[in-house]
Amino acid sequence: MRTLFLYLTFKVFWRFFFSVIIGVRFIGARKLLGHKQFVLASNHNSHADAVTLMTAIPNNRLSKTRPIAAADYFGINKFVSFISWFFLNLVLIPRKKAENPGDSDPIEIMDDVLKKGQSIILFPEGSRGEAGILQTFKKGVGYLMEKNRSIPVIPVYMEGIGRVLPKGNKIILPSLTKVYIGEALYFKEESAEEITKIIEQKILDLKEKSVKYKQNFN
Repeated sequence: MRTLFLYLTFKVFWRFFFSVIIGVRFIGARKLLGHKQFVLASNHNSHADAVTLMTAIPNNRLSKTRPIAAADYFGINKFVSFISWFFLNLVLIPRKKAENPGDSDPIEIMDDVLKKGQSIILFPEGSRGEAGILQTFKKGVGYLMEKNRSIPVIPVYMEGIGRVLPKGNKIILPSLTKVYIGEALYFKEESAEEITKIIEQKILDLKEKSVKYKQNFN
């Protein structure tokens, strides 16, 4: 029943809203097909990012794809936590690495989700930044992929989404947005630092592709 609910939420309501009302276009969405499991790594400028990406997830993987979100924002109480899970399928993690015994560790939480056969949507910048400017990626994505080398990372660059729901704004605004999806990345012997840098560079490459795409059509 919940699988059907998520389908109606993301593939019917939100897909129509973002594609028709907002103007979101996906470039390379077919690269998401054929993967039983994946980590989607994207730049982060808006609270609309995760919902937008969920509308592109293949139907058969939708209920098993979990966007990662900050527990201090989307889990401020039990009711908000339930809404975040039920309507958005979010996994809530603390923003900082565990420092004291008993603290929840964000890497362990995400690793547990992957070990259960689910996929995740991750924003390696850690927090929403200024539209069009990538912040330095945090090494958490590298440590996570060190533990899960058989799972591909699919890089994504979202161009224009920061204008749809910019930081500090509560109103969704129409804005032509393009989402560039790259080729799957597999890691074998790279260190966490190397993995992080490779993913960051691939997303920067997609950003450059978006610039060239706009120039060609101007």
